Amino acid sequence: MFPADLLRSLRNDLPMAVTIAALGRDGPPSKIRDGRFVFLCPYCGEMLVAVNPRNNLAHCFGCQKNFNNIVTVRRSAGSVARWRPRCRCGGRPELRHAA
Repeated sequence: MFPADLLRSLRNDLPMAVTIAALGRDGPPSKIRDGRFVFLCPYCGEMLVAVNPRNNLAHCFGCQKNFNNIVTVRRSAGSVARWRPRCRCGGRPELRHAA
């Protein structure tokens, strides 16, 4: 288990954009829209998540869920395949460069 103070610090002090950037390709797609950081919801899959900079909580305007950094990382672990675009070869890397 992780100490409660470490989890609290990750949840409250680590900006959501930094968390998602650290996840890299394993994280949800994200972008800046109208000056705000938005990303794909790990629950409903819509690009309707905005982060409140005052409390570092994310809110999806599609499914109405609120979540934090820890939830984003935990949900990302099982959602990688859903977030990556499928290639024409059916997602099998060994076929990507076949003639």
